[in-house]
Amino acid sequence: MTQNPKNPFKARRTGPAVQDPSVTLREHGIHGSRESVGAVQPVARRLTVVPIERIRPSRYQKREHLDPQTYEQLKDQIRDLGFQFTAVLCQDPDDERFYNLMMGGHIRIQAAKELGIQEVQAVIKDYDRLQLAKGTYFENNGRQPLTLMEEGLTFRQLQEDEGWSQERIASELKVSRSHVSLCMLAAESAPDIQDMLKADPSRGQRCFYYLRQLDELGGEKAAALRAPIIQKFLDGEISTDQVKHLVEQILQNEKSGKSEPISIESAQGKEKVVSALKSFQRYEKVLGDRVPSQSEREELETIKERIEAILARS
Repeated sequence: MTQNPKNPFKARRTGPAVQDPSVTLREHGIHGSRESVGAVQPVARRLTVVPIERIRPSRYQKREHLDPQTYEQLKDQIRDLGFQFTAVLCQDPDDERFYNLMMGGHIRIQAAKELGIQEVQAVIKDYDRLQLAKGTYFENNGRQPLTLMEEGLTFRQLQEDEGWSQERIASELKVSRSHVSLCMLAAESAPDIQDMLKADPSRGQRCFYYLRQLDELGGEKAAALRAPIIQKFLDGEISTDQVKHLVEQILQNEKSGKSEPISIESAQGKEKVVSALKSFQRYEKVLGDRVPSQSEREELETIKERIEAILARS
């Protein structure tokens, strides 16, 4: 021990000079390396730089829909702040010249590539199919959630690769069994329903279940009956509830053998009647066993008269 000349009471420990830790890391080949153009030779948990052109989606990347506004915001962020991203990669099992993203980042890589960025800092890990599947799924749903159909395609891929039941998929991916079933229904739907889900994932996922009910009439007939409904739905002319009522009209006609015209006006009216009934049921719950007040009684009489006048129409 030697004395510090500026502070004789503070001892200073002597010993060999401290070496820059990055030197040791570089000597062992685990820091600061850059992937060559030749064959990939991944080392578990190695930090390196990889050409973006050698990164491609894995078999579990099923995203087909990107929100344009969110995507442009991401590109703006990369332009302003730089590409601050470290990818977690593994060797592509189908072609050793390429890598797969293990923990997501597909949208960021795509945006960076469009902006002319050629390389990305990355950690290379050993290939693990389950980790690849889970990492891709969780990262995707953490940013811009997958659509029902995209999730369904992921679940089907897991069934094909691992032989998992829907219960096992739900347990491994931390979702409900009913959600797995719903997503797989979406992924197995007829082409016209899938096209609707792609065109409007947010609204479409609320009504595809109703449209699927027409499949019992046969594929070609169901598609023909659905076509005008889907078009009006995508155009914003009818709501999800109105889709439901139109499907009910069609099925009722088929079961009764009648050929009554399918009316959008009737579906709209049914939607309002159902809404009015729900409001009246709420009123009944509030009223309970209490005797209606005089003003309530007058309003109820008015409603009764108007309903009777409607029912009297032939």
